[in-house]
Amino acid sequence: MPDIPAGALSLILSVVSTSAFSLIMKWSQERGYAVLSVGGVNYIAVAVAAAVIVSSGRIGDVSPGMWALAASSGIGFLVTYILLAQALRRSGVTIPTAAVQIAMVLPILAAVVLWHERLRPVQVAGVLISVAAIALLAPPGRKGGERLPRWTYLIVPAIFVASGATRVAQKAITEVAPSGQQPMLALIWFGAAAVSSVGMMSFTGWPTCAGEWLAGVCLGLVNLGSLVFLLRALTLIPAVIAFPAYSSLSLILVSGVAFLLWDERPGWRGGVGILAGLLSVALVNLH
Repeated sequence: MPDIPAGALSLILSVVSTSAFSLIMKWSQERGYAVLSVGGVNYIAVAVAAAVIVSSGRIGDVSPGMWALAASSGIGFLVTYILLAQALRRSGVTIPTAAVQIAMVLPILAAVVLWHERLRPVQVAGVLISVAAIALLAPPGRKGGERLPRWTYLIVPAIFVASGATRVAQKAITEVAPSGQQPMLALIWFGAAAVSSVGMMSFTGWPTCAGEWLAGVCLGLVNLGSLVFLLRALTLIPAVIAFPAYSSLSLILVSGVAFLLWDERPGWRGGVGILAGLLSVALVNLH
């Protein structure tokens, strides 16, 4: 029988860590910090933490294919972060957070294509609903009578695709990588993100104040905690329970805090999109 109390604690900690990541991004923006610089420090900090963890454990040999998958996943982290930073300026923190959580349906589709799993009708319905949810979360073509730039309309779907592609790479790793390689693969994920972050900040600029460095380090700690606690929860709780709970609770917590601190309201389109997205995540995880 699964250790539900320990699993529930790990799940709660992963939800808190994931929510803290989004909220620290929003807080950094409100403070006037360079959000991209904060994100760059985040990946450098989490790579250092992962290196410390790996140095204390036993590392198996990692094949070139696994290196490529892990590195692409790490770069995907940074791409998703850059898109999230852009979305924060336009739609706040709730909508892009919803897009990231709904992206959990994409590994389900990858399982059908790559590992020949079959979707039940209810799961197909969940996938279709997820598409409708992303369309609702994307802003309308016009706002206040003024036509918005096309990239503004596409940014939420781009977050969905980038985050989903990263999760697909992670799922591929869990399908084929030996269990003893997980710590090293985590180091490769975050190491690739850190190296890419250094390159990004060479163009966008490094942090210019202690607050940006501190926010970046805090972001890195909760980032690593989110991954570690979620993986722990998945070893103790069935995925059919863990993933919907993780997505819904993270989104509820982020939405609640954003409303209380910044009076952020998603509007009727966003509200319906969020509910549809949560429903889609629940449906695709039914087996």
